[in-house]
Amino acid sequence: MEIGKLTTETTDSSTTQNTLQQTGLDQDAFLRLFIAQLENQDPLSPQDSTELASQLAQFSQFEQSLRMVDELKEIKSRLDDLIEVNQAQSASTVDPLALLGRQIEFQGDTVQVSENGATSPLRFSLDQDGQAIGISVRNEVGEPVGQALLERTLVSAGTYELDLSGDTPSLRTPGGSVEPIDFVRVQLNSAEEFELVPAEDGSAEPFSFEPGRTYRFVVGGTTMSGELIELATTSTGTVEAVRNTSGTPVVVVHGQEIDLSKLIRIR
Repeated sequence: MEIGKLTTETTDSSTTQNTLQQTGLDQDAFLRLFIAQLENQDPLSPQDSTELASQLAQFSQFEQSLRMVDELKEIKSRLDDLIEVNQAQSASTVDPLALLGRQIEFQGDTVQVSENGATSPLRFSLDQDGQAIGISVRNEVGEPVGQALLERTLVSAGTYELDLSGDTPSLRTPGGSVEPIDFVRVQLNSAEEFELVPAEDGSAEPFSFEPGRTYRFVVGGTTMSGELIELATTSTGTVEAVRNTSGTPVVVVHGQEIDLSKLIRIR
């Protein structure tokens, strides 16, 4: 390799820093480049000591930034653990009457569509990448009425949000994108099995969520190995009433009694 060529590629400190940011090189790679720069500089025209000091200062600043990022990640992890513990403790000590009129998130599978079509999202999480997510819909009395299937080469792990507001239901993915999801109407046949309700053209009849109705959901997923798993769901809603059931206080959301042990957070 020509000394002049290597010197041209490595003497400019700003070029080194930009390359580091664009390629994602770590601090070890940065240090190796810096040492190679020193070993291969032109002995007849060595790099200015001031510029070398500037590069060392930039490396030191970069190293401190990496340490700060790691420390912030650790702090976030500890805060998440603390929040979970605090939520678990507060669920047993919260005053149910103080929840009246408040919106809460809880372990649940129910979504109520208001008269104007507005809803709160239904959340569920995949612990690992999979191939498909299936969503089954039941009415207030537990009868199956609709279903949807999200099938991809790769369904990413993470938290999903199902939103029934608007003309078309949508699903927010862990990556933040929002995509429409189509529901079709289903019913039980004489053999107590799900079957699609055909439309006039022979295709599956679309299913629409009606204002003023309450729906329950069962969500399942398929792992990359083809294993079927049921996914826990969380719902949100406004506390409508507080009751005492068998000596245990419960709150009423979407017309259903919710035990305080299922409370996740107060919004």
